[in-house]
Amino acid sequence: MGIMDGIQSGLNRGMAATSRATRSMQLKSTLSTLDKQRGEQLAQLGASLYEQTRSDAAIREPREAIFSAIESLDVQRAAVLDELAQLERASQQQQMASQQIPCPNCGKPIPANSAFCVGCGANLAQAYASAGQCSACGAPLAPGVAFCTACGTPVQ
Repeated sequence: MGIMDGIQSGLNRGMAATSRATRSMQLKSTLSTLDKQRGEQLAQLGASLYEQTRSDAAIREPREAIFSAIESLDVQRAAVLDELAQLERASQQQQMASQQIPCPNCGKPIPANSAFCVGCGANLAQAYASAGQCSACGAPLAPGVAFCTACGTPVQ
Protein backbone atom coordinates (compact mmCIF):
# COMPACT_ATOMS: atom_id res chain seq x y z
CA MET A 1 0.00 0.00 0.00
CA GLY A 2 2.87 2.37 0.60
CA ILE A 3 3.85 2.49 -3.07
CA MET A 4 0.27 3.11 -4.19
CA ASP A 5 -0.18 5.81 -1.58
CA GLY A 6 3.03 7.48 -2.79
CA ILE A 7 1.85 7.40 -6.42
CA GLN A 8 -1.59 8.74 -5.45
CA SER A 9 -0.02 11.49 -3.36
CA GLY A 10 2.27 12.47 -6.27
CA LEU A 11 -0.68 12.58 -8.65
CA ASN A 12 -2.65 14.72 -6.23
CA ARG A 13 0.26 17.18 -5.88
CA GLY A 14 0.65 17.29 -9.68
CA MET A 15 -3.06 17.96 -10.17
CA ALA A 16 -3.02 20.65 -7.49
CA ALA A 17 -0.01 22.32 -9.14
CA THR A 18 -1.73 22.19 -12.56
CA SER A 19 -4.90 23.63 -11.04
CA ARG A 20 -2.94 26.47 -9.41
CA ALA A 21 -1.09 27.21 -12.65
CA THR A 22 -4.35 27.25 -14.64
CA ARG A 23 -6.02 29.55 -12.10
CA SER A 24 -2.96 31.79 -12.08
CA MET A 25 -3.13 32.14 -15.89
CA GLN A 26 -6.86 32.92 -15.69
CA LEU A 27 -6.26 35.59 -13.08
CA LYS A 28 -3.39 37.12 -15.07
CA SER A 29 -5.61 37.24 -18.17
CA THR A 30 -8.40 38.90 -16.18
CA LEU A 31 -5.91 41.38 -14.73
CA SER A 32 -4.61 42.21 -18.20
CA THR A 33 -8.15 42.83 -19.46
CA LEU A 34 -8.95 45.03 -16.46
CA ASP A 35 -5.70 46.99 -16.90
CA LYS A 36 -6.54 47.59 -20.57
CA GLN A 37 -10.06 48.76 -19.72
CA ARG A 38 -8.68 51.00 -16.97
CA GLY A 39 -6.18 52.52 -19.39
CA GLU A 40 -8.97 53.25 -21.88
CA GLN A 41 -11.03 54.93 -19.17
CA LEU A 42 -8.02 56.99 -18.03
CA ALA A 43 -7.43 58.07 -21.62
CA GLN A 44 -11.05 59.21 -21.94
CA LEU A 45 -10.79 61.09 -18.65
CA GLY A 46 -7.54 62.71 -19.72
CA ALA A 47 -8.99 63.77 -23.07
CA SER A 48 -12.06 65.33 -21.45
CA LEU A 49 -9.98 67.11 -18.79
CA TYR A 50 -7.58 68.37 -21.47
CA GLU A 51 -10.44 69.94 -23.42
CA GLN A 52 -11.86 71.60 -20.30
CA THR A 53 -8.57 72.85 -18.86
CA ARG A 54 -6.35 73.75 -21.81
CA SER A 55 -7.23 77.45 -21.63
CA ASP A 56 -7.00 77.69 -17.82
CA ALA A 57 -3.59 79.28 -17.11
CA ALA A 58 -3.50 78.11 -13.48
CA ILE A 59 -3.86 74.50 -14.53
CA ARG A 60 -1.86 74.78 -17.71
CA GLU A 61 1.24 76.58 -16.40
CA PRO A 62 2.75 73.74 -14.33
CA ARG A 63 1.91 71.28 -17.11
CA GLU A 64 2.95 73.42 -20.10
CA ALA A 65 5.23 70.75 -21.56
CA ILE A 66 2.35 68.28 -21.67
CA PHE A 67 -0.08 70.78 -23.19
CA SER A 68 2.51 71.86 -25.78
CA ALA A 69 3.24 68.25 -26.70
CA ILE A 70 -0.47 67.55 -27.19
CA GLU A 71 -0.87 70.66 -29.36
CA SER A 72 2.15 69.65 -31.44
CA LEU A 73 0.67 66.18 -31.92
CA ASP A 74 -2.65 67.77 -32.95
CA VAL A 75 -0.85 69.80 -35.63
CA GLN A 76 0.99 66.71 -36.89
CA ARG A 77 -2.26 64.70 -36.84
CA ALA A 78 -4.05 67.39 -38.89
CA ALA A 79 -1.23 67.31 -41.46
CA VAL A 80 -1.47 63.52 -41.74
CA LEU A 81 -5.26 63.69 -42.13
CA ASP A 82 -4.84 66.36 -44.84
CA GLU A 83 -2.30 64.23 -46.71
CA LEU A 84 -4.60 61.21 -46.47
CA ALA A 85 -7.46 63.25 -47.91
CA GLN A 86 -5.22 64.41 -50.78
CA LEU A 87 -4.19 60.82 -51.52
CA GLU A 88 -7.81 59.70 -51.53
CA ARG A 89 -8.77 62.52 -53.93
CA ALA A 90 -5.85 61.63 -56.22
CA SER A 91 -6.87 57.98 -56.15
CA GLN A 92 -10.46 58.90 -57.05
CA GLN A 93 -9.23 61.15 -59.87
CA GLN A 94 -7.00 58.39 -61.21
CA GLN A 95 -9.86 55.93 -61.03
CA MET A 96 -12.12 58.37 -62.89
CA ALA A 97 -9.42 58.92 -65.53
CA SER A 98 -9.16 55.20 -66.18
CA GLN A 99 -12.92 54.80 -66.66
CA GLN A 100 -14.27 54.86 -70.19
CA ILE A 101 -17.62 56.48 -70.93
CA PRO A 102 -19.38 57.00 -74.25
CA CYS A 103 -19.23 60.37 -75.95
CA PRO A 104 -22.78 61.81 -75.79
CA ASN A 105 -22.33 63.13 -79.33
CA CYS A 106 -20.91 60.13 -81.27
CA GLY A 107 -20.87 57.26 -78.75
CA LYS A 108 -17.12 56.56 -79.01
CA PRO A 109 -15.59 55.34 -75.71
CA ILE A 110 -13.46 58.10 -74.16
CA PRO A 111 -11.66 58.60 -70.81
CA ALA A 112 -14.13 59.94 -68.23
CA ASN A 113 -12.10 63.09 -67.55
CA SER A 114 -11.65 64.12 -71.20
CA ALA A 115 -12.49 67.68 -72.24
CA PHE A 116 -13.01 66.79 -75.92
CA CYS A 117 -14.00 63.61 -77.72
CA VAL A 118 -11.13 61.98 -79.59
CA GLY A 119 -13.60 60.68 -82.17
CA CYS A 120 -15.74 63.66 -83.14
CA GLY A 121 -13.98 66.54 -81.34
CA ALA A 122 -17.09 67.57 -79.42
CA ASN A 123 -16.67 69.81 -76.38
CA LEU A 124 -17.75 67.25 -73.80
CA ALA A 125 -18.93 69.68 -71.12
CA GLN A 126 -21.36 71.21 -73.63
CA ALA A 127 -22.31 67.84 -75.13
CA TYR A 128 -23.04 66.32 -71.73
CA ALA A 129 -24.99 69.39 -70.62
CA SER A 130 -27.17 69.30 -73.72
CA ALA A 131 -27.60 65.52 -73.37
CA GLY A 132 -28.51 65.88 -69.66
CA GLN A 133 -25.57 63.74 -68.54
CA CYS A 134 -22.79 64.19 -66.01
CA SER A 135 -19.55 65.31 -67.64
CA ALA A 136 -17.48 63.17 -65.24
CA CYS A 137 -19.27 59.81 -65.30
CA GLY A 138 -21.95 60.07 -68.01
CA ALA A 139 -24.81 59.38 -65.59
CA PRO A 140 -28.17 60.97 -66.44
CA LEU A 141 -28.78 64.26 -64.61
CA ALA A 142 -32.11 65.39 -63.23
CA PRO A 143 -33.05 68.92 -64.32
CA GLY A 144 -31.79 71.68 -62.01
CA VAL A 145 -29.41 69.55 -59.92
CA ALA A 146 -26.16 71.11 -58.72
CA PHE A 147 -24.22 67.83 -58.29
CA CYS A 148 -24.28 64.46 -60.04
CA THR A 149 -26.00 61.92 -57.79
CA ALA A 150 -23.79 59.13 -59.16
CA CYS A 151 -20.33 60.63 -58.61
CA GLY A 152 -20.82 63.98 -56.83
CA THR A 153 -19.25 66.09 -59.58
CA PRO A 154 -20.61 69.67 -59.75
CA VAL A 155 -22.90 70.18 -62.74
CA GLN A 156 -21.69 72.89 -65.10
